[in-house]
Amino acid sequence: MNLCGEFVTHRVFGRGQVAEVSDDCVTVLFERANERKKFIYPSSIGTFLLPEDKKLAKQMQEYKNQIIQTKESAQKEAEEKKHEEKLAAESQAKLIRKLLKKPLRKSK
Repeated sequence: MNLCGEFVTHRVFGRGQVAEVSDDCVTVLFERANERKKFIYPSSIGTFLLPEDKKLAKQMQEYKNQIIQTKESAQKEAEEKKHEEKLAAESQAKLIRKLLKKPLRKSK
């Protein structure tokens, strides 16, 4: 999503224009202070930086929700994998304990 050139409003810095967007950072040039400020992207859009274009604001919220769902899914998968590994380790330990309890057969 290309935000460059879009106008946003910040509660403290006022109105500004998005100058640059990277994977994790958005740079805004504010009119009042003629100053560039960097914000965390995309979490700052819709919270600290309010887009003037309402359609863009809705798209950004959907994009942020999508990112949150992706992170939650990845976390859930990691937790499930960790749980499966724990169960496998417990099963192996149980098998080893069982084998250690059996007496050894003597060869004739």
